[in-house]
Amino acid sequence: AQYYHDILLTSSQSNKARIYLDSRSINAASIADFQLGYALPEWQSLKDTLNQAGYADEVLLEAGLLGISDLGRTYDRFRDQVIIPIADVRGRITGFGARVLNDSQPKYLNSPETPIFSKSATLFGINLAASSIRQQDKSIIVEGYFDVIVSHQFGFKNTVASMGTAITDKQINILKKVSRHLVLALDADT
Repeated sequence: AQYYHDILLTSSQSNKARIYLDSRSINAASIADFQLGYALPEWQSLKDTLNQAGYADEVLLEAGLLGISDLGRTYDRFRDQVIIPIADVRGRITGFGARVLNDSQPKYLNSPETPIFSKSATLFGINLAASSIRQQDKSIIVEGYFDVIVSHQFGFKNTVASMGTAITDKQINILKKVSRHLVLALDADT
């Protein structure tokens, strides 16, 4: 997360990511609070950095940071995307979401299921929202990363996202530990 965050803040290559975040009205405080980042467009930038720090490809594959091609070559899973770290309730990074900066599909890419990351058992923003949920005795559930970030910017710090198209029992159980009052603020899709 720190690697991607540093690139967003310091690399000239991340200019389009900063422009994108500005277009979504994401301010500097939110970029810092949510530790937003940018993945370079290179195929092995993260891999090379983490290999030099002593992490083997096998560990990086298991963590979902690398993919593997049909020819058996490893590559950075996230490239040329805004990176959104996903943390557990204690603030430990368990996975990443990534948003493309063009019209390619899919618009969002999440870390794959790993030993420490499961979309169905994760609530985006819970690490930053838990104390506010306890104080207000209410959680607001929205659908997307940026819905959470902007909600926090405007003072609704008890907001989390469900990380998928459905709210799961595991996610509800996480919320029930901090409050039994839930407010759904979902998109009005059919």
